[in-house]
Amino acid sequence: MTPCPSPEWEVLLEPFRPLFSQPGFRYFCAFVLVFAHLDRRLWVTRVILSGLIADRHFTSFYRFLREGTWSVAAVRQQVWTLCRARCEGEGGRLFVGADDTVAPKWGKRFFGLGWHHDPMNRQHPKKLTHGHCFVCLAGLAEQTPDHFVSLFLGCALYVQEKVCRGKRAFATKLALAARLAGELALAPGQVLVVVVDGGYARQAFVQALWTPQRHVVSRLRRDTVFYDEPPPREKGQRGAPRKYGKKWKAAAWVAAEEDAWAEASLRLYGRERRVRYKTRVVLQRTLGVKIRWVAVQLGEQPVVFLFSTDTALSAVAIVRVYCARYPIETGFRNSKQEFGFSTYQVRSEASIERVTHLCLWSQTLLQLRCWTVQPAASYGAWRKPLAYLTLAQQKAYSRAACGIPHRLAPDDPTLEKHEPRALAA
Repeated sequence: MTPCPSPEWEVLLEPFRPLFSQPGFRYFCAFVLVFAHLDRRLWVTRVILSGLIADRHFTSFYRFLREGTWSVAAVRQQVWTLCRARCEGEGGRLFVGADDTVAPKWGKRFFGLGWHHDPMNRQHPKKLTHGHCFVCLAGLAEQTPDHFVSLFLGCALYVQEKVCRGKRAFATKLALAARLAGELALAPGQVLVVVVDGGYARQAFVQALWTPQRHVVSRLRRDTVFYDEPPPREKGQRGAPRKYGKKWKAAAWVAAEEDAWAEASLRLYGRERRVRYKTRVVLQRTLGVKIRWVAVQLGEQPVVFLFSTDTALSAVAIVRVYCARYPIETGFRNSKQEFGFSTYQVRSEASIERVTHLCLWSQTLLQLRCWTVQPAASYGAWRKPLAYLTLAQQKAYSRAACGIPHRLAPDDPTLEKHEPRALAA
């Protein structure tokens, strides 16, 4: 019998049943439910002690991660199927975001450890962190008006070339992000827009991903250059046709009166902001594609340059969706603090890849489970009420609705002699 604490979770997890064997589906449900409901440090031991699968030896949980006959890519597609309708934006386009993060880890037997650049690690003089680096893909969904959330779909472990061994081939972060986004299934006529930061605005990423159905929104440097489209060729004109028109430097174009500035009032990063912008369809020689170029200025801040390979996307939509990429950063923090994304202790390559996916999927499925739940007025007039539940509140709500104990760990006094205990009463 499949362990499910409530009918809502049973309906949510049922589409994944054909992707596993009968025992494998039980393990999948157990991992997702434990990571989505319990607090404190999460690892495989917490799943074993939950008692959701009490008739199996503890080593079977590790075999499910290391040797289980299930496909991460197939489950990732099913998660995308559940999230696809939530990620629809302007013109029916589907918006996803990609970024990388580092999970600190030390040990002699962990696969793929190395030193990685981590902008959040301000304690290291060079902002480096030792551990695993993951390139993650998440759907960008507007849960309430002007409030975006990240629905994580999957990740790929980035292993430095000097650490690669065995049959694993080296792949850059750009190649991993393009592969993850390229695997997402699209219906005929659907358009996918991948939003990334300036670190991914490279020809290797854009050219690997760009098709009529897949586009990129990102940011470029202030010293970049671009070209107008070539003028129409005159009748009888000799010589090879021109590939590029007039050359522009970004700073010079901002100062020129070639294109007029427009203004719009947008809600960005949780606040109402007055935005000045100007836009133009140009050719970017470095990326090798035609783009819609947008210069954006918020107040007295320096001008920021955004672009989209989908030239039909409006300038306002480009600004909104680029700012909507930020929830990926808060999603990384929540996945590490509340969903076990950095506390795993499995060491093989397959186990690391699968357990981190389970951590991300549990976060996404919990968000889908509580998508329409309205927060209760639990604070006084001194605190501004939110129109949505935070991830911590979603965890508490689902736990209370299912009757799951708040604490469940080997050192929990409610567990006598470390005996397994069922999640649901």
